[in-house]
Amino acid sequence: MFSKLKHRALKNQDRQNSKQDKIASHIFITTIRFQEKCAAFLQSKTNRFSKSFKICLLVAFCCFSFGYSFYRLKSSVTNYSRSYIPVKQLLKIDSIYKSDSIVIPRKQMAIEEYDRIQQFLHYMDSLNQTASGRKTKDSILRLHPGLTAGQTHLNS
Repeated sequence: MFSKLKHRALKNQDRQNSKQDKIASHIFITTIRFQEKCAAFLQSKTNRFSKSFKICLLVAFCCFSFGYSFYRLKSSVTNYSRSYIPVKQLLKIDSIYKSDSIVIPRKQMAIEEYDRIQQFLHYMDSLNQTASGRKTKDSILRLHPGLTAGQTHLNS
């Protein structure tokens, strides 16, 4: 009885493997055909070039590729990076005194600054919707523990 079950399982596995083999061979054949078409096209376009010109093009391409790769490597090692996401600094409120996370501001906050803070708080609330968002929110709150105190102050 167990041999029949084992035989059926092997037969189903062979069917699945044959389907995977057919799909893989189709992808392989399609890729090879595309590669041959591209090679034929490039060969037809470069037939009129001399051998020395082709070598010069190859050397120029290699130099350009090496230079770009070296630039990328250098910029990653020296940690030269541009911030593609603009980060705006929040206005710090001057306070007279602090006691138990209650901050009494000395001057009034601008309406634009209040709106920016409200947008940030809305963003922080929206992070609770996904697991990765909760991780991001936790890391932000771990680095800046006073943000929740500021939120309670604004709500009051």
